[in-house]
Amino acid sequence: MEVKVHSSFIHSPIAGFKGKKFIAFGCKGEDLVKMLGIDKDYCFLMINGRLGHMDYLLKDGDKVEIFPVIIGG
Repeated sequence: MEVKVHSSFIHSPIAGFKGKKFIAFGCKGEDLVKMLGIDKDYCFLMINGRLGHMDYLLKDGDKVEIFPVIIGG
């Protein structure tokens, strides 16, 4: 699975990470962001070019991009 983290997640040790990530069978999107040290409430996923859900069961060959949620006021 390929993973790309967009922008900077201040509290994440992998800010700007781009590369391959090996995950266990049965891993969901929320498990991936947790492994990367990102709070799932502050990001969203694009999986294979489409908006993804945290409960999506990741598969071999998926391309996952993680974006920060931007809040303005």
